[in-house]
Amino acid sequence: MNYKYKAFISYSRNDKNTVDWFHKNLEIFSLPRNIQIEYPHLELKLGKFFKDTEELSCHYDLSEALKDALDKSEYLIVFCSKSSAVSQYVNQEIEYFISKHSYKNIIPIIINGEPNASLNPKLDILEESFPKVFRENSYNYSNPLAIDIRVEKDSKKRALIKIISKLLNVDFDFLWQRELKRLKIKKTIYYSVIFILIIFINVLIHLFLNSKKLIVENNNLTNSIQNIDSKIQNSIESERNFQQERVKQLQLQHQERVKEAIKQREEVEKSIEEYKKTINNINIEDYEKNVFKDSCIRNIIMRFGILKEERLNNFCLCIYESGAGKIWEDEHKITNCKNSLVNDFKTIKDQLSVRDFFIGQSITFIKLINKNLSEVE
Repeated sequence: MNYKYKAFISYSRNDKNTVDWFHKNLEIFSLPRNIQIEYPHLELKLGKFFKDTEELSCHYDLSEALKDALDKSEYLIVFCSKSSAVSQYVNQEIEYFISKHSYKNIIPIIINGEPNASLNPKLDILEESFPKVFRENSYNYSNPLAIDIRVEKDSKKRALIKIISKLLNVDFDFLWQRELKRLKIKKTIYYSVIFILIIFINVLIHLFLNSKKLIVENNNLTNSIQNIDSKIQNSIESERNFQQERVKQLQLQHQERVKEAIKQREEVEKSIEEYKKTINNINIEDYEKNVFKDSCIRNIIMRFGILKEERLNNFCLCIYESGAGKIWEDEHKITNCKNSLVNDFKTIKDQLSVRDFFIGQSITFIKLINKNLSEVE
């Protein structure tokens, strides 16, 4: 027969928390695949479980919906406690289930109290945990038949596997060992995940600290680069200011030199003008009468820096402070002599187109007229 529900859960509302835990774990339980291989007729899931959430009516009569759920349930799971022992509602659900099914399909679970305490004069009747129908001799329910989850008895997990073994009609030890193995694997996975998470968190902390350190170092490096850049910019700016100031100074010096050169040129031009006026006023015939001897004129010419002994193809007019003058002719020769006036002579000779220059104190002015002056050294 196909049942809509794997089991009907009968309980007292005072035991709701414990019942909810079993109900939830029964519905989420999955049969291990190795067990499914050995028992191919079993489904992976246990199926649906019916748990009434309505309060009892004042007449304690089962509703048609509850009767229908009991009819369509393969098993009846009864949570026995001091509260359920005095519950008429739980007792009626058990009686109705027995009338439709075998009492072997009933799975009692002792939560608290003492089974058959009302039948034992040494025990308090208020400690009774079995409903009335279980205490009747005709059904003969005793402690070994019930799953006990009281203190120092089966744990909830072990009790859950016992319920499942009865629901599937599978040997409990076989199912329990498989469950322990699965729990061990789950625990290994759990601790492995925890271990990996710890390592991962440590790595993250390490990376965070290193990244923080790198950020600090990067900031320090950035500040250092900025400081160096600032120093370079300041140095460039200082050098630029220095060069600008130096250029200004050089420009000022150049301007002063230009002014000085212009002043000197003006003085030279002024002297030349005076000289020209003097020349224009010279009477050559009078100068010839008072000329010095040839040896004196020769010595004077030698002082002008003519180093090479040669014949001059020109003539030289020499004018002295005394006003005397003499025309030196081609026939005379000049003897070599070393004189500091040579350089002055050459420099002025190369720079002044009119070939005019001043020399010393004894001779005021000399003008050379030479057709081939570049030949004179």
